[in-house]
Amino acid sequence: MLDMLEHLLEDYKCDHCGRPSEMCTCDEDVETEQLHFTYEPLSLTRLMLQIYLENKYHGNEDYSKSVRFALFEFMRSLEDQELEDVLSEYVSKDKIEYITLDDKDCEGITHYIMQTKRYNDLLFMYQKKGYSGLGVADNKDKTFYNCDFAHHWQTVGLILRQKYGKYGKAFDEIMYLNKKEYSGISSEELDKFILNTFQLVGESKSIENYLKERRLISIE
Repeated sequence: MLDMLEHLLEDYKCDHCGRPSEMCTCDEDVETEQLHFTYEPLSLTRLMLQIYLENKYHGNEDYSKSVRFALFEFMRSLEDQELEDVLSEYVSKDKIEYITLDDKDCEGITHYIMQTKRYNDLLFMYQKKGYSGLGVADNKDKTFYNCDFAHHWQTVGLILRQKYGKYGKAFDEIMYLNKKEYSGISSEELDKFILNTFQLVGESKSIENYLKERRLISIE
C-alpha cells in the first residue's frame, strides 16, 4: 500500500517564491529544485484528505451537521492503521493502480471512510444529539429516521411494522385497541421493547410519557 504513495513524497519548488512548481506564478526561467517532503506517505495522505474534506464539507448545508461533524471527528482521531485499512479497501474494491490524491482519489477514500463502523457510530451519536433534525433513533441497529414535528410516535409505529414484525402488530393492537396482550406479547413486554429500542430526538414528550398516556387510557 505505501509504495503506491511513495511518489507523493517528492515535488518541486520554485527557488524564488518557494511554492510547488505547479502553483508557481514566477517567470518560466526561474530555476526550480527538487524538494523532498518531510511528510511520511500516510501523513501526507491525511493532510490532503483533510484539505479535501474542509473544502467540500465545511459549512456546506447540503450535508447534515451530523455527517460533517462525524467526518471531522473521524479525521481528528484517525490512526495510521485505520487509514491504511481504508486505503487498502479503496485500492482493492475500486481497482486503483496509482494514488495521486486528486479529488477523485479523495472522494473514493471518503466513501470508504463512511462505510467504517467508527464513522457510522460517530454519525449516529451526532444524529441522536439532534444534528440531523427531528427523528427517531433505533438503538438496535443504529439507524436514524427523520420525521416531521409531532410525528415521532407515528414513526415509532411505522418502524415497528416495517422491521419488527410481531411487535408492529402488537403495537397496533395494544396501543390503539387497548388490548393487554397480543399474540403472546404483553403490554409490559411491548413497553420494555420500545424503551430499549428507540429514542425520540427533538420531541418534547418522552417515550415514557407516551406509554403512560396509553396506560391511563386503558384504565379508563
